[in-house]
Amino acid sequence: MINNIKKTQRGKIKGNFNLKFLKLYWGIISLTSGYLTNKQFETSKFIINKYIKKIGYYNIYIQCIKSMTKKSLKTRMGAGKGPIELYVCKIKKGKLLFEISEVSVDIIYKITKILSYKLNLKLHILDVLDNSGILKFKYINALNKSKTIKYGDILIGIVYKLYNNNLYKKSDKCKGILVQYKHFINLKIVLFFP
Repeated sequence: MINNIKKTQRGKIKGNFNLKFLKLYWGIISLTSGYLTNKQFETSKFIINKYIKKIGYYNIYIQCIKSMTKKSLKTRMGAGKGPIELYVCKIKKGKLLFEISEVSVDIIYKITKILSYKLNLKLHILDVLDNSGILKFKYINALNKSKTIKYGDILIGIVYKLYNNNLYKKSDKCKGILVQYKHFINLKIVLFFP
């Protein structure tokens, strides 16, 4: 039981988190809002350390500061707020959780899949070049109108989904430079421009 620390009200998680830039190459952001407990934070650190090992390095942008209180069972109504039970982190939609660099794409996909199960949040991977806020992009054709697509090609398409609507709106036409893709269907296009 902790008496000295201030007890806070739970409140509501409103609005989106405005992501400015990435320092390292890969970023993991949340697409849903919610709370992260201290245990979940420790497990996420353990998972990242397990897969990255000594190859790459990472930054963490989560701090469990907010206190959650709970009254013990069979207590009567009244008598003030209960003691602090645990500490949590408030996560808004679009908040940057982790930054990772010098690791392959496959490892990052694996890390985000495991973390989304453990943290009960929808997660998304960001490249350092992707500053547009576009989540899904419907491919129409290449600018040079060739049938085969290579790295560095400029593609024309329509915005299908957004996580942070600063620059674009849904169904806007835009161009993007293809940086990497796993399969032909799952294109990863970054560096969007109008």
